Amino acid sequence: MPELQFEKLLAKSIPARDAQQDEQEYRKVKGVATFTGHIGAVLSAAEISCKQLQEKLKDQLKLEPRESDRVIEISKLGAYLHDWGKANQHFQEMVYINSSILDAKNNEKVVKKWKEHGSRQLIRHEFLSGILALQVPKFKKWLLEKFTEEELVIAVSAAIGHHLKAGLDSKGNESNHITELSEGTGSTLFIYTDHADFQKVLQMGSKRLGLSQDIPMIRSRNWEKKELQDKLQSLKSKFDLYEETLSKKKVIIAAVKAMVIAADLAGSALPAEGENLPDWITTVLGLGLTADDLEALIQQKLGTSSLRDFQQKMAAAESRVTLVIAGCGTGKTLGSYAWGKKWAIGRRLFFCYPTTGTATQGYLDYVEGSEIESMLMHSRADLDRELLFSGEGEADEGISSRLAALQTWRKKLVVCTVDAVLGLVQNNRRSLYSWPALVQSAFVFDEVHAYDDRLFGALLRFLQTFRGAPILLMSASFTQGQLRAIQDVLQGEMGEPIQGPQELEK
Repeated sequence: MPELQFEKLLAKSIPARDAQQDEQEYRKVKGVATFTGHIGAVLSAAEISCKQLQEKLKDQLKLEPRESDRVIEISKLGAYLHDWGKANQHFQEMVYINSSILDAKNNEKVVKKWKEHGSRQLIRHEFLSGILALQVPKFKKWLLEKFTEEELVIAVSAAIGHHLKAGLDSKGNESNHITELSEGTGSTLFIYTDHADFQKVLQMGSKRLGLSQDIPMIRSRNWEKKELQDKLQSLKSKFDLYEETLSKKKVIIAAVKAMVIAADLAGSALPAEGENLPDWITTVLGLGLTADDLEALIQQKLGTSSLRDFQQKMAAAESRVTLVIAGCGTGKTLGSYAWGKKWAIGRRLFFCYPTTGTATQGYLDYVEGSEIESMLMHSRADLDRELLFSGEGEADEGISSRLAALQTWRKKLVVCTVDAVLGLVQNNRRSLYSWPALVQSAFVFDEVHAYDDRLFGALLRFLQTFRGAPILLMSASFTQGQLRAIQDVLQGEMGEPIQGPQELEK
């Protein structure tokens, strides 16, 4: 028997009731904070997002139909598995202490137990989710009745990666050693695998993922630290075994991870804010620019003038990827919106600048005051490239920052610093949160000449991955080396660069 019994398993802390909340609204907030409620909400977010995005996912990444189907099914499995590991005593102590549903006597008991192991968890819940799914034979056998082992490994990797600090050591530094457990956190950990709530989650898998109705029963018990250590080592060995095979499927793995992270975001933030999850996701993921949207934006700036010759060439560009070589003040920004009128209809448009200053100016000059659902998105770092390549922690990963990230889902036009998009290939949390918008967008990258080698390398990786997305690259100049690198990646999908007016540049 565990030293602590919890009638309900929680996935999130339950806040005190707000004075403005009625009883029914507060019950909903409590409901989605439970273990079963949260996993159900995240799975729902994955199901709805996958349905909305499947065709766009296939088009943007140029996936074969079978590949896009696999991404969808594995994403739902990853969303389902992502928080299994929260059914352990250390995690439950932590969330109960920060909740408002314990009476003083029971709260004192939980706090006492929490302090006994240094007020820290022995193992992060993501790794425990992976252990339960891949290292407990009965659970693994049950999951393999529907999925292949490779699909299960990909889903578990997405579940482990749904919090980016899963790859950090106890001091917050990057670590490749997932087999390291926290010191000073006790010698055992009780895991509630036969708890009524854990059983409900297993039944959920049977009903919603088509898993067998023969639900596996694993007795709840104390796991010794050495046993967990051994299971973690076996988990790492499993990933190592698949590393070479899966290296050829990086796009699929990355897409699954992004889908799981986005589903966790929506499933966590939206119900907590009283939003109707299916209606909200269905509505916002159905947004796209219209010709009227962009024509109004163009006319707002153009007035009674006409597009210049090179702007008309941009508007008529035939290649999916278009290059424009033009200096500042030539009107290439206006030309880019004319390009968007051909290539961004039915999509979102991300307009990317290298610095916060240029992004702000681009927004103020062209977008502010328009009727398009738009936003300006800056990085939170002084140096955008520092943010892009240093990675991020999660100290501010609260509801407010998640809601801010959700704003990209509901905007047709986003003017941003380049890290907001290229950060996708570098595990930038905000970019991953924006995945449902990014995977259905056209992209403008301005002032590419300001990119250093590493940032330009990230751009090449993005071009290599988003093989179906309309992309406009603009710069005052491209080196011959840059042009060759772009052409090598695109393999003939790029037309001749469009030159800006020489007389204006001179």
